[in-house]
Amino acid sequence: MKRPIMTVLAILAMSLVFVANGSAAVPYHFSGVANYQFGGPPAATFHFGPAGAPDTSFVVITNNGTSTFTGNIGFNAVSSGGVDFSASHAVTLAPGQSASVSINNEASNQGGYNGPFDDPTTPQEGAEFFMSGTITLGPDTDPFGRLLPDRDIHSHVFKTNKFGVTLDNYILQGGDPFGRDTEDAFEVAQAPASFEFVSVTDFRGVRRATDINVGPDLCGTGQPSLNFTGGAGSASDTWIAVYDPIPGPGVTVFGSVSVDADLLFQKFNDSKGAGPLALFNEAPGKQGLALVVINKGNTDVLALATVDQQGKRTVLAAVSLASGIHQCVWYRVTMDVVVSGANVSVTGNVYEHVTPSDPGSGLGSQVGDTLSFTGPRPTGVDATGEVGLVGTATSAFANSSVSDVIIEP
Repeated sequence: MKRPIMTVLAILAMSLVFVANGSAAVPYHFSGVANYQFGGPPAATFHFGPAGAPDTSFVVITNNGTSTFTGNIGFNAVSSGGVDFSASHAVTLAPGQSASVSINNEASNQGGYNGPFDDPTTPQEGAEFFMSGTITLGPDTDPFGRLLPDRDIHSHVFKTNKFGVTLDNYILQGGDPFGRDTEDAFEVAQAPASFEFVSVTDFRGVRRATDINVGPDLCGTGQPSLNFTGGAGSASDTWIAVYDPIPGPGVTVFGSVSVDADLLFQKFNDSKGAGPLALFNEAPGKQGLALVVINKGNTDVLALATVDQQGKRTVLAAVSLASGIHQCVWYRVTMDVVVSGANVSVTGNVYEHVTPSDPGSGLGSQVGDTLSFTGPRPTGVDATGEVGLVGTATSAFANSSVSDVIIEP
């Protein structure tokens, strides 16, 4: 499994951490691991759910930040037989504490979770791991909600199961997108997947930094967000922020990586967008890959583009979202990047939320089609780079908010 690679590059004049205007944004950092094993549970401060009999899956979530989480963790998980294994467990995680949670004592033998079932052409969503509550640091408290389905938990270590499916996800249900039993030897040999729930306070402006600020989302749903504001003319422009949890010399870079985020657009005017960024380097002549949800009326688009320090974007692939993107509605965008030598593959999806005003609610229907790109890495895009967030606008004001960022190295 690829891990973050630390490089020592001088970052000059941009080492600020954004602070909410008029209110404190509570920082946080939670690290998670999804794995499948015999027995259990894994080491943790608290344990919820049964051990394997003989084997099952676990998520271990650790508070690596300075704030305290108070709320519930668990799974939304309905099996193919209609058995509801969903469970919610009350917990307080102080800095340094952790909790393990399982679905049941044989997670791979239930036919998968959250349907569709008995359909060998449509992958399931898989069990949804969730955290829902508040984070508190001193006198400041923010709502906190994260939901991550098994479908979107990637180890970036690919294996082929006995049904001929090559994958790095669906670890919690045993390594098959259709819920079939891959048998114990395969299930426990899956590489664990790590993920990070990171705070929007950990992002640093690279381009149009004065128009990128942490604060309440622009539509007033109460979600701490990274907000892109300001306008652009017909020539278009790009707002760029990179993940930099420790300001100063040195940045965190990744190779193969998945970046998920929730986003909304405040109002419609011509064309504006937002989304995750990967393989970005700040050196002159370098570029990154941005997956941008573009809101433009009845012709919304999900586009993969290269982006450079001057804000220039060159589209590599795009799929129609029709008129699926609405104002002041939260959407989840997922970006999966696999680097293989001189080549790169990117898969992107957009999903609705069950409650449109709540990015912590369950995921609903997919919007539009899946974007898939495979080819040589474009000139200026290196095999490793920073992850981040972008906003875009063409003859419009950016006016977009991004929150609930998940990084899977």
